[in-house]
Amino acid sequence: MAELAVVNSRPLDAHCSRAFLPLKVELELIDTSPELRNSQLAKPGGRFALSVGMPDISTFKGNGIIMFAQDLMNTNLTTISSDSSVHQAIDLMVAKDISGLPVVDNDGNLCGMLTEGDLMRRIEFGSGRHLGTQGQATSLVDYDTYIRSHSWRVSDLMTSNLVSVAPNAPAAAVAEAMFAHKIKRVPVVEGTRLLGIISRVDLLKGIAGVPANSVASGDDALCRAIRARLQADLGLDGDRIKVSVEDSRAILEGTVSSELERRAIRVLVENVRGVAGFIDRLSVAA
Repeated sequence: MAELAVVNSRPLDAHCSRAFLPLKVELELIDTSPELRNSQLAKPGGRFALSVGMPDISTFKGNGIIMFAQDLMNTNLTTISSDSSVHQAIDLMVAKDISGLPVVDNDGNLCGMLTEGDLMRRIEFGSGRHLGTQGQATSLVDYDTYIRSHSWRVSDLMTSNLVSVAPNAPAAAVAEAMFAHKIKRVPVVEGTRLLGIISRVDLLKGIAGVPANSVASGDDALCRAIRARLQADLGLDGDRIKVSVEDSRAILEGTVSSELERRAIRVLVENVRGVAGFIDRLSVAA
């Protein structure tokens, strides 16, 4: 079978995130096979491009190429009814050792989220420090603060303005939502029906479970793969960085602009499957 290395890839739509396909993928032929000896691609080093459409989610599920919310979410959920009491919510959080509870209605539809932060605000408000003084004009009373400081109903304390994602949302979009809104967990919903929850820990587990990129075996194939990825990922061509591989150990020589660039190259090489070691002969420009 012919061996190929990815030379470059880019979204066909310039406005499309790299997490989405379709992509235009440029491939380089590493060596030939009997099937290709009579074709126009028989010469090693020949390049060609192909377009890849939006994949079937099931094709990539769990193999580390693309991960979606439905691949990361926790479906073993502990929920609470909006009519439940705050006492019940606290008991449930303590018993399950969790910091947030999805709040659902009688039909199982998501209507809010109750977190330890909401409960801490209940305790803080309940101290009376945020309430008006006795005899204060009714028009100056903060009704929302009053409700949150006196109610023992989950529906009065929960956060109802939620950030949620669809099951086919890419993992990158989930992480971006968490970062942008400074939240620790994101519900996965289909319509209003709760399917699962993704926490920061779930995202980290997903990253840890992604296998290394697969490339052809052999020193020559590893060398070509590293060169291709230096160009595609970091924009570094062979004129600046010399790459050689001996006994699966990558040797890189040349001049880089900074220690940060040097570290990025190390990370790239270490993530190429089949590389058994990295010999750094790079120097930083003065």
